[in-house]
Amino acid sequence: MATINVILEFSPLRVMVGSQSFDDSFIVTPDTVISPWLRKNRGTLSNSDLFPLLALDVDILLVGTGPTQEIPGPSVYRAFVDKGMSIEFMDSAAACRTYNILVGEQRRVGAGITLPVG
Repeated sequence: MATINVILEFSPLRVMVGSQSFDDSFIVTPDTVISPWLRKNRGTLSNSDLFPLLALDVDILLVGTGPTQEIPGPSVYRAFVDKGMSIEFMDSAAACRTYNILVGEQRRVGAGITLPVG
């Protein structure tokens, strides 16, 4: 039976996905973890920051933007809308919680989690 990636724990500087510990930003889906998720500028999301997320085979994409919610301009996430992907921006703690709920519902979800979480 395949293991499904679930976020077991998160603290301001570390997130546990299954038995793996992450202290850098990462991308997670139910069956894949991509680490590190390299962002040019932790303060502002850019098109190039989101590009790795666009390649995910998911219906719902969560973007954890760190300790506070950051919503970029529409041009940054237009490619997701064009592809028919739902994309939501929230603080990283909320993204961790929401990811787990959607995984529990067996949804095709992916999340980019920016650290630090809080």
